[in-house]
Amino acid sequence: MIRCPSCGKRLRDGAPSCALHGAPPPAPPPAGDAPTPFVVPTPELPAFRAEKLLGQGGFGAVFRAVRVEDNHPCAIKVARADNASAGESLVREADALKEVGVPYVPAVYDSGKLPDGSVYVVMDFVKAPILADVMNELDGPMSIDDFAKTAIPMLEVMEVVQGKGLVHCDLKPENVFVHESFGAKLFDFGLVKKANAKPADETKEEAAAGTPEYMSPEQCEGRPDIDLRSDIYALGAIFYEMLAGGPPFWGKPAEVQQNHRSRRPPALGRRVPMSVPLEDAIMRCLAKDPDRRPANATELRKAIQAGIVAERARLQEVASGAAGAAAPAATPAVEAAKPAAPSAKAAAPARE
Repeated sequence: MIRCPSCGKRLRDGAPSCALHGAPPPAPPPAGDAPTPFVVPTPELPAFRAEKLLGQGGFGAVFRAVRVEDNHPCAIKVARADNASAGESLVREADALKEVGVPYVPAVYDSGKLPDGSVYVVMDFVKAPILADVMNELDGPMSIDDFAKTAIPMLEVMEVVQGKGLVHCDLKPENVFVHESFGAKLFDFGLVKKANAKPADETKEEAAAGTPEYMSPEQCEGRPDIDLRSDIYALGAIFYEMLAGGPPFWGKPAEVQQNHRSRRPPALGRRVPMSVPLEDAIMRCLAKDPDRRPANATELRKAIQAGIVAERARLQEVASGAAGAAAPAATPAVEAAKPAAPSAKAAAPARE
């Protein structure tokens, strides 16, 4: 995934170019002394057959697989055996996926530990693009119709997640499947927390975890007492990017986190024409103080739905105004083609 280094706009992989800033500079060559990455071995499970490595990172790997009994496509996620926190994260993810359930998240078919001690989870292989890929293909901001078809299903999923008392903590376009057949599915619950869980030490700050562009101020600070409104902030950042073409803040990770903590994001209406209700609904999500944000996904969904109605009305008014402005422009030409009306004197009969 490539972004414009100046504004953060997602760019097509094949021909990356930002409408405002042009093509980004070529990526630097990889360092010659880079450490050899840890290799996660292909899992061997009696009921599932791993066929292809889909990706590998610092916490583990994901394999494309099939269920042996019926060749149903699956994905096997394996945590690194040498990383205890990766295993704990994957256990939390599996528990959250089971608790939320289908159709809001991928189905979980199996979970446990491999002979080497690494944690694994087998889940449904979702044949759909992620929101990040959809945004990559856009030349600019998302249309209001496409926004509505994506944002509302995302909020409906989040209503279920929050109804279970869960805080996702890593909402971003890379963690949302989107398709017209089901709307949206959420995944990657590796950082999930219980909203009402009391930390052992409420005064102790943790290392900030998440994706900088979508982290709430309290998450950037590593506060242990984050709640549902932290995910509301992340949703606001995602919706902002969908409609503006770039995230509220962009730059080096440390700078982005500092901006979330201390800077007011540029007003959405200054980046793109926008109805006031829709802009207000999204900008409220990005309030520094959680008390000033929508309390939950249900409240936000209602505000976004009202904003979408207002934005469609604004666009219709703009279109009507443009059509009305174009009509008088043809009048002079029409009038010029008509013969001149006779004067009053010429029309009157002669008198003796």
